[in-house]
Amino acid sequence: MRTAGSSKLLIVLTLAGAGGGIWLFNSTSNRLMKTEGLADLETIESRLRDSLLAIDEESLRRMEGSCADLLETQAEDGTWPDIDYGDRSRYPWKPVEHLQRVAIFSQALVTPDSVLNASPSLLEACRKGFSHWVERDYESDNWWYNQIYVPKLIGYILLCLERDLPKEVVDRGLRLMEKGRWRGMTGQNLSWVAGNEILRGCLTEDPALVWTAYDY
Repeated sequence: MRTAGSSKLLIVLTLAGAGGGIWLFNSTSNRLMKTEGLADLETIESRLRDSLLAIDEESLRRMEGSCADLLETQAEDGTWPDIDYGDRSRYPWKPVEHLQRVAIFSQALVTPDSVLNASPSLLEACRKGFSHWVERDYESDNWWYNQIYVPKLIGYILLCLERDLPKEVVDRGLRLMEKGRWRGMTGQNLSWVAGNEILRGCLTEDPALVWTAYDY
């Protein structure tokens, strides 16, 4: 059974080639900006989702094996017995393994070539696992997890599962994504926050938010 190493199966999302139409946000008409902007967001979101599906055969088989093992050990409340949910360590922070596992579940669920594609049991496991996290809102003593890594994982999960989760659960997840702060961010941290905000803008159909993130 893969545990900490399971997170390596996650596909890193990239915005390469997704920004061409975003320049339509310079329109003088607010109505035009909203209409054309939403079309651009659909393109960006589609390409983000496609990047999750670009997984090689070997990685896909490992991901399926990890999911099968983790499904067997997930508790009814969506947790796993081998995770210390009370840990607040700066690094490594143990509770984030929970969200990594849900992210792997969600990726397997939407990957067409996966034997777990559209699996009802896997979808239920995703719902339980994600709902548990957004209700408890676990935090580390390391700001990087709270403001960058957790919002990124939540964004990945919602990209896959937004239409299959209760609205109140989606809304809670989106609020947790707002923990990222521009103020004081530089270099790679700023790039990560900008990427999270682009994803949040797509999920909330907010062209202005995406444009602001691109501008950074």
